[in-house]
This record gives sequence, C-alpha cells and structure tokens, in this order.
Amino acid sequence: MAKGGRFLLLGAGLVGGLLAIALAEQGAEVVLSGAGPSSSATAISYGGVPWWAGAKTELGLLQKQAPEQWQRLEQRYGDLGLHKAELLLHWQAALGEAALQQALAVIPQGLHRLSGAELQEYEPLLAGAALGGAVVLPYLRLDPLKLLRGLESCYGQLGIKRRGSLYGEPLVEAIAGSDHTVVCAGAKTAELLEHMNLPLPALLQLSWAGALQLPGHGLKGQRVVMPLQSRRREQEQIQWQAGPTALLDAGLAPAPGGEGLLVGQTSWFECPINAAPTEQQDRRALAAAFDLLLPSITEADQSNSLWLQRPVSFSRDGLPLLGALKAGAFQQEKALSVCAGFSTAFALVPALMPFFAQALLDNNWGNLERLGLLANRPCPS
Repeated sequence: MAKGGRFLLLGAGLVGGLLAIALAEQGAEVVLSGAGPSSSATAISYGGVPWWAGAKTELGLLQKQAPEQWQRLEQRYGDLGLHKAELLLHWQAALGEAALQQALAVIPQGLHRLSGAELQEYEPLLAGAALGGAVVLPYLRLDPLKLLRGLESCYGQLGIKRRGSLYGEPLVEAIAGSDHTVVCAGAKTAELLEHMNLPLPALLQLSWAGALQLPGHGLKGQRVVMPLQSRRREQEQIQWQAGPTALLDAGLAPAPGGEGLLVGQTSWFECPINAAPTEQQDRRALAAAFDLLLPSITEADQSNSLWLQRPVSFSRDGLPLLGALKAGAFQQEKALSVCAGFSTAFALVPALMPFFAQALLDNNWGNLERLGLLANRPCPS
C-alpha cells in the first residue's frame, strides 16, 4: 500500500489515539472513531510508565524508550499529563524472605528498600497498614484524563477526523470509504469483530477491572502504590486453566484529574462482556484493599467513594496482538488489522505505534513478526 492512504481506526483510547498520531505524522488521512474518555479503560488506570520493566529483548529495548517517546509527544503537541513519580511496590508481612528475594530479582537492582515501619513514615497515608515493606522505584505517570484530553488537541493539530462509535450501516460505509481499517478498541474489539462476522484472535481475552475513587484523600506527591507480586498478570498468563473468579491487586494512585485517590484494582476473569460484576460484588472485593493499605479510612468514607468499572483486554502470552486479520465477507476487499491486548500499555504503546504505523503504510509485517507480535500467532500449549 502506498504511503498516505485513508485509515479508519475503531477505538479512541490510548492505543487508537497514539496510532492515529503515528499515521498522521507520516502523511496518512485518518478517521478516529470511538467514544470519549469517560468510556475508556485508560480513564481509570494508574497511568504508570514502567519503562525499566521490559525483558532483555528487542521489545524490552523499545519499552525503555518510553520516557523519550512521551517527552517527544509533549514537546510537539503540548501537555499530556506526564509527571515524574515514584512507585512503591509493597509486600505483606507474611511473605517469606526466600519468596521476597525471588520477586525482587526481576526488578532493577540498587533500589531503596523500606521496612514496614519505614514505609508508614515514608507514605503517611499507609499509617497502620500491616505491610512487610516496600521498594521505591523511579517512575513516570500520566494522568489518564489529562492524557486523553490532550490527545484530542493533538488530533486537531494533525487534521485527524473524529467520529463517534460506529455500528451497523454507518460502520459498513466508513469501512468502504477507507483503504485500511484497524480495530483498536480494547475490550470492545470482541464486539466489533463479532459484528463484522470475524473471529477474535485466539490469544485475545477479556476481563473486568474495578476501582474506587475516594474523595478527600491523597498520596504524598506523585506516587503510585502497587503490590510487588501482581496477581492479575499471573492469572492472565494462565487464563485457559481453572482459576478464581476475582482477584485483587491492592494499590493506590492519584485519581483521574487529581480528584482524590484511586483505590483498587479488582480483576474478574469469568464474567462475559455482557454480564459485568455488580457494584455490590466489586465493592465487597475492593474492601480488602482498604483493610490492607488504608485501615484508618472509615466505612463512612468508603461508602462515599465513586465506583469505577471497565472491561479490559489482555493477551494470553503477555504480548500485544498487532497485524492483519484474515479477510471476511464483511470487509470484502478492504484491508483489516487489529491492535489490542496490551500489558504495561503506557510503556509499550508509544514505542510500538510508530512501528505498527510503518507496517500498515508499507504493508510489510516483517518487523512485527520478528518481535513476535503478529495477531494470528498460535496460543501457547
């Protein structure tokens, strides 16, 4: 496919937004379809950029470029909500020293390690928390709402056309008027592909994420508190096996827009996209985060919190899915690709979208195949 061309991107969250920018920067005509920030999973995320967490592979090296990629975008297009921050990775007092050392072995060395008592002094919001300790890492954080609002400004500067969510005949017409359609709608990718009579990539799965926005409370500066051992990430890798219905990764972050505190997060793996966990179920699971991290917060304060829930997509092997889907009757002769299943999205997406944009413009998937990211790769055994 010649450079330029007409692209329809279905999904206006983090992935769709940065892909639209990467394509437009190279001269493509881009239409970006999707609802605004309020419906995006990005809007309730912690916004962390763990650029140092990648493996010693080519993909990991790309992830390490995330700070430079975000700074480049801000220099060109203005404020996207990027802040220097700290990450506090905590563990419970019951975790044995051998298990602790094993968990610490996969993160950067030479870190500032805090005992449980030192942690409570370091972050006053954790006063009374029964934690064994934490390590403090350098971090970057993007405020999710500032980011998504800033992206909307980028679209205007680059001439990217915005449309609402497309279904039915308007979707058929939009695809017909484009040279290439990319489905990059996160958890809604499944719904869109079903509407097109196309199968979901074998590796792509869905879960529900929940958190609470607690007004009147805040961390000491730009900090994010997360567990050293992520139960969600572990469960995503073994989703095809039997597992618990809901998991909790007890964490804290500044709430979207800086309005209070974000407390969570739950992950529900056995609820289909059309049958989300109820607020009562999710609040009951999230209560354990208060017990562990915020024992001084009263039940009355908890009851005043705003409940937030979004569906999210993930990949069974932990790597995103990018590339062409097989042709189907719906799209006729039009090219169709998918871009979904990101983990550590705020670190991987800014580095990968220029690669993906180049592949789309050149119709050459060699670099993505070398990175092991093609959407039609088989499930692990």
